Amino acid sequence: MYIALKHCSLYELLKKRRNQFLNLLGGIETMRQPPVFIVGLPRSGTTWIASIISTARSVKYFHEPFNCSNVFGASQFCMKYLAKVHDDLEFARHCRAAFNGEIITEPMRAMLPPMYRRHPQLPGRVVVKDVCSCLAVECVESLVDPMTILVVRHPCAVAASWHQL
Repeated sequence: MYIALKHCSLYELLKKRRNQFLNLLGGIETMRQPPVFIVGLPRSGTTWIASIISTARSVKYFHEPFNCSNVFGASQFCMKYLAKVHDDLEFARHCRAAFNGEIITEPMRAMLPPMYRRHPQLPGRVVVKDVCSCLAVECVESLVDPMTILVVRHPCAVAASWHQL
């Protein structure tokens, strides 16, 4: 370590790492912004929109935390209707954990940018994409107050997409 630093000054080192440092500061700023919630019916284009948004810097993308194929125990929340006012404390706990980035399974970890895979504690704007909670949008909004993107696709296009599978 001493030999590497002996030949370059601290200024040169910071100059080389400037972009990484600014990205980290940008991440701190994004923590103040509300999370993004991308929701819609299956095959409506939610994954496509989420993949575009997740390419932005300082974005922590969580893919379907209410889907039982991604998260063990989430089957009780899949396609469950919940109004804005409800008494399902387990859903509320799971929802807050999902939007705080606390529910990370291996499939979700693989979708995070490399920086967040190595250091999940770094700040970043949380983006949650889910098709299994489309009947509980009002409930999710009342619990975590996200910026919601509701994806609507023509029913014939959804049917055609299912048919192509």
